[in-house]
Amino acid sequence: RRAILEATRRELETGAKVVIGTGIHVTGITRPSGPNDSAWIGGMLQRMFGAKAVMIIDGHTSTDIDASGSSERQRLFDQWRSDPAIRILLISMEACQDTVNLTVPELPGITGLFVTALSLKWVPWKQFLGRFWRDGQKVPVRYRVPILRDTIDENLLSFVQRKWDIQQLFRAQVPLTPEEEEILKRGRTGDESLAQAARSKYEHVNVIGAMAKGRGEKGAESA
Repeated sequence: RRAILEATRRELETGAKVVIGTGIHVTGITRPSGPNDSAWIGGMLQRMFGAKAVMIIDGHTSTDIDASGSSERQRLFDQWRSDPAIRILLISMEACQDTVNLTVPELPGITGLFVTALSLKWVPWKQFLGRFWRDGQKVPVRYRVPILRDTIDENLLSFVQRKWDIQQLFRAQVPLTPEEEEILKRGRTGDESLAQAARSKYEHVNVIGAMAKGRGEKGAESA
């Protein structure tokens, strides 16, 4: 928590907007855990950097379409992208659907975008990062994912890394090895999974790089 707050302070001093995402944990982060919770993250950010500079979006932010033809959540998304005075976005990853575009265009006084997280989600980190980075974006984006040793986040990181390996194999249309086909047929057993089968990470990268060329994966040749 202290590391996130200090990183936020440093990034704001450089002129960047800051995104702080939260995955499986929400209570005590985007919302206080109770009426006497003075240590919830959103409140601490508001006290440190000013309430008007901090935007908070989570499952409590309404998606209902009102008389204006928009929702509270969409209006906040639009304000985040257009208002340079909103410097910090504290957001639940569950509130970011695949179609949401939270990229930041060139704005007065804004030098870049920094994305970090207080906890991971059960999906690869790239899916969350993709809400803030798109091809052709002119504002530079940097990200950092802190992982605390011996916590659930360490287990989540290992899980999403295996899941990402599997996704990339299928996206690149890489044929399965006989060992991988056998694992699929009998299902997962113990610690065994498709991502832990015969291929190493280096083999994954080499095969995916070769298969992705010409399949619309921009930049595959230089990867």
